[in-house]
Amino acid sequence: MNERDQRVLAELDPKLRTIVNYILLHVNAKGKLPKGIVLRPHTGYRSAAAQLLAYARGVSKLKRGKHNEKPARACDLVFCVDGRWSWGSSLPYWLIGYWAEKASLTWGGRWGTPHEARNVIAHSGMEYGWDPCHVELP
Repeated sequence: MNERDQRVLAELDPKLRTIVNYILLHVNAKGKLPKGIVLRPHTGYRSAAAQLLAYARGVSKLKRGKHNEKPARACDLVFCVDGRWSWGSSLPYWLIGYWAEKASLTWGGRWGTPHEARNVIAHSGMEYGWDPCHVELP
């Protein structure tokens, strides 16, 4: 884990930080992901201005959310593929959902309606909605 990842984790509510570390440990365990893919913490705390910008760009559906609390009660976990952030549709987001829900977090992959864009991960049979990288305390 690099310095940037440590800064993101430090922004999180202590309970969420512990659970995010648990998720990272399990998802990144040897043999679970294809070579060159690693799950990392991308966003913890987000300022009000950054949240409004994310909303304006369509990256967030909220003008204010759990990312905006100090410490943050939400975290975005994003896969890095060969060292670069990736939101590719073929990545195993179901692993984030599985471990997040096992730890009683709310998983953004459950958000959405059948009328919104949804994806099906064929090998797991799971559907995910609006934000499969997002986890938050209930």
